Amino acid sequence: MSGQSLTIQQQQQLKLSPLQIQVMKLLTQSTLEFNERVEQEIEENPALEVDEGYDYDHDKKSDKDDFGDDDNENLGGDDNGLDYDDGNNDDFTLGDYVSSDDIPSYQYNDMTEQERRPEMNYQASETVLEDLRAQLNLLPHVSEDIKNIALYVIGCLNPKGYLERDTETIVDDFIFIASKVVTEEQVEEAISVVQSLEPAGVGARNIRECLILQLKRIDNPSDAVLLATRILEECYTAIEDKRFDKIQKALGVTEEEVQDAVAELKKLNPQPCYTSDILMDNSVMIVPDFNVHDEDGELVLTLNQANTPTLQLNSHYATVLEEYANNRKNQTRAQKDAALFIKQKVDAAKWFISAVQQRTETMTKVMTAIIKRQEVFFKTGDDEELKPMIMKTIADDTGFDISTVSRVCNNKYVQTDFGVFPLKYFFTESVETDQGEVHSMAKLKNLFLKCIEEEDKRKPLSDQQIVDYMKEKGFSLARRTIAKYRDQLGIPKAQFRKEI
Repeated sequence: MSGQSLTIQQQQQLKLSPLQIQVMKLLTQSTLEFNERVEQEIEENPALEVDEGYDYDHDKKSDKDDFGDDDNENLGGDDNGLDYDDGNNDDFTLGDYVSSDDIPSYQYNDMTEQERRPEMNYQASETVLEDLRAQLNLLPHVSEDIKNIALYVIGCLNPKGYLERDTETIVDDFIFIASKVVTEEQVEEAISVVQSLEPAGVGARNIRECLILQLKRIDNPSDAVLLATRILEECYTAIEDKRFDKIQKALGVTEEEVQDAVAELKKLNPQPCYTSDILMDNSVMIVPDFNVHDEDGELVLTLNQANTPTLQLNSHYATVLEEYANNRKNQTRAQKDAALFIKQKVDAAKWFISAVQQRTETMTKVMTAIIKRQEVFFKTGDDEELKPMIMKTIADDTGFDISTVSRVCNNKYVQTDFGVFPLKYFFTESVETDQGEVHSMAKLKNLFLKCIEEEDKRKPLSDQQIVDYMKEKGFSLARRTIAKYRDQLGIPKAQFRKEI
């Protein structure tokens, strides 16, 4: 039998304070999300209140940062200098009032999973659906049975206005959902009814059908429109591959006639619900988190805090807590419970106020560092002037961890004199020319786009020809690298870029 032994093992653990947890949560939030979080905290914590005497105009002036050459010393990483009462008291412990849900697991990483933006709702917006239903109800000579099926079909449309459920599936849906038997013929009739609604092309099951529906809706169609319809119906694969010679041969038409038909096809809308006159409810609204403007040659940074109230402790709660602390000996159990509740709320309010302050300071330092690195871009708007920069660069400039910089840049936007840009737009890897010059990847891709724009569209450049073009400009790239850039920029292969 082996004997027992006692060993001492040293382990290193990362423990986060409630304040650090709050700051991490707030840093990942956009301005809209942050404002909602502040409102929620005010509603849930009576010890937290809005400073009604706060002067927003004064705050905007005081929050401005300019970028002279002597500001580098302000980019240090000392972000823990906030002075606040941490509420330490032997009678109260963190476990008494902080739930485990408030303490997420934490790892040093770039939070790639959290950086993914939520996808758009899989269904067409409710405004579009309501408009289609209203049109349906106004149609004469449509039976109630067909209308009911058509209403279901409308509810199945995706955001582009396409019907992705096949006829058999819809028949099965009615059996399981409505306990009603409908025929495939009835479903097809209902789909045809939906396809007769506005905008033209809605209810199509694929892009080919969508375009044909739009062409057939044209009154007094020209020869070019009729030929465009024939091309879609009889030569769809050829038009997809831009094999205009095959179309000419198959339909017995001239090159000029095909060109006129293609011009008609280009007028059509492959996503009818996206550009209809109906407002899409599920469109994404971007509210910039920062504003950077050039004022007489000087870049000025402000945080977008126009709708963010300034917070303070509720003075009544602070006074009551002080009275409890001065009279502990004579307190009943109920009074002690009340004191515990008040202390929990006051401490939570202090932590939240401090977290908000640290969020502001951290975001300002990170954005300041970005502006210093990309000053020329913020003054000119020329993306070729973007300098190579990675998150570690900003982490080194500010003294923050890379994970902190990542949180600040995640889903954040800046309003400039040249438009709104996501913060991650300014992070670009470096690429070196054959002469040893270092440029940003943005400049390389702009050169690539210029090459595509200037090519002869009747004889588009192959990937190898683009490699040769880039070589002449000083960039030695492999053909597979060119193919990768094409995919990233959404540029099709040469055969699909061909025009007549």
